[in-house]
Amino acid sequence: MNDESVPGEDYLVDYRVSLGLQLPLTMLFKPSSPVVESSQTCELAVVDPVTGRSDCGTDTDRDGVLDGLDQCPATPEGTAVDGRGCPVDMGTDADGDGVPNEIDQCPDTQIGTQVDAVGCVITQSLVLRGVNFENDSAVLTQEATGILDDAAASLRNQMNVRVAIGGHTDNVGNDTYNQALSEQRAESVKQYLISHGVDGSRIEATGYGETQPVASNDTPEGRAENRRVEFNLIVD
Repeated sequence: MNDESVPGEDYLVDYRVSLGLQLPLTMLFKPSSPVVESSQTCELAVVDPVTGRSDCGTDTDRDGVLDGLDQCPATPEGTAVDGRGCPVDMGTDADGDGVPNEIDQCPDTQIGTQVDAVGCVITQSLVLRGVNFENDSAVLTQEATGILDDAAASLRNQMNVRVAIGGHTDNVGNDTYNQALSEQRAESVKQYLISHGVDGSRIEATGYGETQPVASNDTPEGRAENRRVEFNLIVD
């Protein structure tokens, strides 16, 4: 541009020079870069082997196996697990409750008792098969004491469990006699557990006589089923 005045003219002349520039077409029509989705940030991702898509998953017990595939939930952190989320050594289950020792938080559970994922008792009613008495008395048989030893060990290890003991009879004899006998037998079981270290405040004993049969009293087999001791386990 020339900003000098020209005589006789009251305007400035703007001289512009255009330069011819040649640009490669690739610069003018450069394809836009594909938009890359930001990768997800998650503790555990599942990658589709075909599409490569990555999705976050949930692993509550942090054992490396997604909850939907985890057959052993609530595994303690740091436990070595297999592809199913179960401890690598699944061969040891000392109390036979179906929960491996490595994750069993309530060892020595009474056989036949229902437990949760970590081997602890849940609220339930349990008939103690084999807890019998000498004929026409409340004296426990030798077999019965062995079963109650196991029950006492289980209760000692699970202080949050209370037990309501129910004594039952068949219909042989009169109602009054059977009621009294069932009460004596329930109390006999309670006292045995107390003598083996179970706090008496956690035990309730009740006799029901012949009022709650679970089988027909018309057959020897049915009457045998009705003569029973039930444990109602209550988890606080």
